[in-house]
Amino acid sequence: MAYRAGLWGLTTAWVGATAIAFTSIRRGNIAQHREWMVRSYVLTVAFVAFRVTHRVVVAAGIGTPDDQVAIAAWGAGRSRCC
Repeated sequence: MAYRAGLWGLTTAWVGATAIAFTSIRRGNIAQHREWMVRSYVLTVAFVAFRVTHRVVVAAGIGTPDDQVAIAAWGAGRSRCC
């Protein structure tokens, strides 16, 4: 359940950030568009980081399935691009 809720929240934030970026560029606000595109990119990288971290943790056989999801979520949340 926490896995689903976390991904749903991440998806909502990603779609929202991308929509705001799209709206900004349509209005000609390039600076705001750039800011929101960076946020959208970071959220995209969070998806990838979570999936990679989760697969590594599962392959290593660390903890229970709930522990593995928690470790992957923490690992993805700790990744920084900028």
